[in-house]
Amino acid sequence: MREARKALERAWDQLLGSIPSLSDEGLRRNYLNKRQENREIVLAWLEHARERKLPRKQREAHLAGKSEPAASRSSGWSTPACD
Repeated sequence: MREARKALERAWDQLLGSIPSLSDEGLRRNYLNKRQENREIVLAWLEHARERKLPRKQREAHLAGKSEPAASRSSGWSTPACD
């Protein structure tokens, strides 16, 4: 489980790392929704975030403009270990 969580976090960071310059919400949503693999990463992240009861700001970082990838999951927040 731990390896799967780390793989998801890497995928999430890469996905968010691709959109920091998209300050328009519509463009971000299009980028995140257009490709099947992006949709799958977003859905997996949201499920993971709900299971871990992550704060809303962290769960929904993909909707915020000028995102910082690692900030979406670290920034003082820790994800409980999956064992």
